[in-house]
Amino acid sequence: MAMLSDYCRRIQELLLRYCDSLRVDSGGNLHDEAIAAENVFKEILNATYGWNLTNANAVDPLTAGYDLIDDEEHILVQVSKDDSSEKIRHSFSALDASSFQGYTFKFMMLVPRHRRYSKSFDPPRGIHFDGQEDVLDISSLMNYLHN
Repeated sequence: MAMLSDYCRRIQELLLRYCDSLRVDSGGNLHDEAIAAENVFKEILNATYGWNLTNANAVDPLTAGYDLIDDEEHILVQVSKDDSSEKIRHSFSALDASSFQGYTFKFMMLVPRHRRYSKSFDPPRGIHFDGQEDVLDISSLMNYLHN
């Protein structure tokens, strides 16, 4: 059990350092690292939750509102360094919801712990979103791995 705890602690340290480096890069408007982060977190989320996410932006660079998609499990994921409620609302407004009826929308916030949102969100009609369950961050990812 101690070895698992050591692995989790090391994974957490690396993820936090990686997310910090992405925040620094955003100051210089370096988008290559943000694109790479989508692929990094695609692999992490797939391994952690057993999903089969693909990078939607690799297929169509004009994809709006989400970055990753799993058509089998009907999951959309927005990967973002911005954990503001405005970012969530913007992603919802940019999404072509009619194409994704019955999908669950998740946000992978590249922050240690996302902020608390004072208002609930109004996802597009036909899109499932639970503000408590569907906003992920490094803390929630690590809690899932520990349990």
